[in-house]
Amino acid sequence: MNKKQTIGCIILLLLISAVSIQAQTTKKKDWRNISDYFELYFPEFEKDGDGRTLPKPKFKVRDTKNGYLELNDKANTTLALFRDKNGDAILVVSKKECDLVCSTKVEAYELDEGESDIGMMPITSAVIPKLSDRENLAIYKSKRNTRVKQAEEIAIYHILPRRGRVIEVVGKGEDGKALKLYELHFKDYYFVIVR
Repeated sequence: MNKKQTIGCIILLLLISAVSIQAQTTKKKDWRNISDYFELYFPEFEKDGDGRTLPKPKFKVRDTKNGYLELNDKANTTLALFRDKNGDAILVVSKKECDLVCSTKVEAYELDEGESDIGMMPITSAVIPKLSDRENLAIYKSKRNTRVKQAEEIAIYHILPRRGRVIEVVGKGEDGKALKLYELHFKDYYFVIVR
């Protein structure tokens, strides 16, 4: 071999090594859609209080293209899939809960890929900011007409988007008047409050 062929072979070997290292370190893109995440979120055999197997809920809206599901259940469960620029996904679930006042509870999950199984891990407190009841009430009162009797308690509803990356947070007073309090914008794998 002459000198040019030797240099050419060395360059070729370096390129092959670089491509091989790149392929090994590149993270695989998550190919799962909202239906796949739904299957991971709901256990295959959910049990009631008496140990009987419950059927999986039916869908009211199933929009896999946009990563959105609405279930036909008592809690008005809504699921939305949010992806960051790297393709990593967060599943956000909104469910109606009723104590003294009905409101929605919002939770966030990410994939938890173990060695032998895969499931969902809750990450709500790490990615979704939460205002206190007092702060939400103050925002609600500031947006209301001051001549109207002010609410003492409000219900908070999280409206997940069918399209887009913004969760609307709405307050509803005793008089039934609903007002948008603020929005939660998805940025870089976290939600931020925008008023």
